Amino acid sequence: AAVNANGRYALQAELRGPDGELWFRTATPTHVVPSAGTRIELLLHRVTEPAPPPGQATRSAHAALAHWECGELGVMSRFDEAARRVRLAFNGRSLVLPLATSASGARYADTRGNGFSTRGAGGVLTLAGEPARDCVPARQASPWNEAAARGVAFRAVGNEPGWFVEVGAGAAPSLRAELDYGGRRIQLAQAHPEPDGFSGIANGQPVRLRIQRAACRDGMSGQEFEADATLTVGRLSYRGCGAYLDD
Repeated sequence: AAVNANGRYALQAELRGPDGELWFRTATPTHVVPSAGTRIELLLHRVTEPAPPPGQATRSAHAALAHWECGELGVMSRFDEAARRVRLAFNGRSLVLPLATSASGARYADTRGNGFSTRGAGGVLTLAGEPARDCVPARQASPWNEAAARGVAFRAVGNEPGWFVEVGAGAAPSLRAELDYGGRRIQLAQAHPEPDGFSGIANGQPVRLRIQRAACRDGMSGQEFEADATLTVGRLSYRGCGAYLDD
């Protein structure tokens, strides 16, 4: 596809081993304008768990648990054949779809226009009011589903500069953030709960995370989230979108 010199693009990168296994990946997209002529630096993070060899990575569409790349969405599916339904998880959202009739493969759908169908190794995801997305098997969980598996209770991301924050569970949870495309790291062992978020002191600077339960759309990817988040470290503020992963 042609590249518009004055267009705005989201750049992500990953590094794979000789057998196709994922070794490193960027945590958040980096904003790029080709005509700007500026140097772009990408910070790649080691994947927490090595991906399986290609021969083991492609699961059957009927496997109990599988990960998918559906357009810009990283989706986890958990099939429950006994209950005849599938649970989908993406961007902190959870969607349960009952089995519907299908001429071939498997199709799950609800009455609101959401659907997920599989055929062979691929699939199609349809979210109400949005165009259908083709899905292919993914080698690893998305950052959102991977964070949920680690017990993260809330996660938010933002752009320009790229950043993310993760908050653990409990009365005084841990708070971890990577700012400025990974150039700065913030860690609070025990964040202080506030009516609208969390606060604390890191490296001698005040840290404040404000969370508002309101629809939030990522300006770069167009993805929708359930919460608006603003992280303030010292005098700098970072705004983005987030989701509760333990709901």
